Amino acid sequence: MKPPRFPADHPDYELEMQMALEPLLIAAIDQARAAGWSDAAILPALRKLVANLDQARTETG
Repeated sequence: MKPPRFPADHPDYELEMQMALEPLLIAAIDQARAAGWSDAAILPALRKLVANLDQARTETG
């Protein structure tokens, strides 16, 4: 993964992060599908993981 080109307060910083993560996320989804998991299971699981990570980050400061 490439490092960010912009400082965190730049308007395109978040978009650049999304673009950097997208191929990794697509690869993870493809691997889950190949293992037999359905989109109906994969996408909610990813949402829950993100929510859990965000909550843990908030709780630990």
